[in-house]
Amino acid sequence: MGGAFQTSREIFNNPIWQDVIKFRLFFYIVGNAVFSEEGVKQGSILIKRGQYLRSYRNLAADLEYLENKSLKRYSLSVIKKKIDQLVMEKRLKVEETELGTLFTVVNYALYQGFEHYKTHNREQSENGARTVREQSENNNNNVKKVKKDITTATTTTENPIQLFEKLLCRLSINQMNSLNKWVDDFNGQEEILYEAIRIADDKNKRYFGFVEFLLKEWSKNNLTSLDRIRAFEQEKFNKYQSPRSGKATVRKEQLPGWFEKKKLDEQNNTQPIEDQSSIDDVEAERAKLEEELRQFKK
Repeated sequence: MGGAFQTSREIFNNPIWQDVIKFRLFFYIVGNAVFSEEGVKQGSILIKRGQYLRSYRNLAADLEYLENKSLKRYSLSVIKKKIDQLVMEKRLKVEETELGTLFTVVNYALYQGFEHYKTHNREQSENGARTVREQSENNNNNVKKVKKDITTATTTTENPIQLFEKLLCRLSINQMNSLNKWVDDFNGQEEILYEAIRIADDKNKRYFGFVEFLLKEWSKNNLTSLDRIRAFEQEKFNKYQSPRSGKATVRKEQLPGWFEKKKLDEQNNTQPIEDQSSIDDVEAERAKLEEELRQFKK
């Protein structure tokens, strides 16, 4: 297919940029969608502007990639999963037809309409003229909105990686990959990772090891929904309540000094990037040891 299609530089700040498969899949469909207002007739089906007719199997073949000097292909289950996510995110609509799956790009005109970019540029100029005070107020409101979104488990504009680095600390590449794997392990339920990040933020445990400790604990106990996870965490909290006063018992575990040093080094970013994996091991071990100490003191 010849020709060209346009997109906005905003894509580099969009969560879809972090998901390579989803990014490739979505923009392959956008780039091949019908552009003409009249649409295109294929058999008995009229493919309208912003629509693309293709099977899942053909999409897997279209997205073949080269790795270690050999061609590889995403599985049909992976393609289906990513399409389902795009539908949930209201980027695509899907309709089965006798000739294959008809994909409709939601708000196609926003991707391919020049007027959108003119309006956007004008808004950027107006925003640039705002005072420092107004910008500060907007930033504060945005932070409050993110906090509210996490607490209520509503959809945010940030993926777990962006949210983690915004509220907790910087992540290494291995840690980013690990978070993405956890999303897959929880069947694409990003709200479960949001909950782990929220708990770490509330407890001021701003390191990767604690978040992963929570995710491992939930996975080990087969907690696959947000409601069950919150009930589980509430039950844990209730166990630490004093039976007489009804107030939480404050406990301070005495941990080895090298644990504190490792944590301080990570927070101050004094640990070289190449040693990040060892920090992860230490933090995971720390979280495990803290839990064992709490269980022992019961």
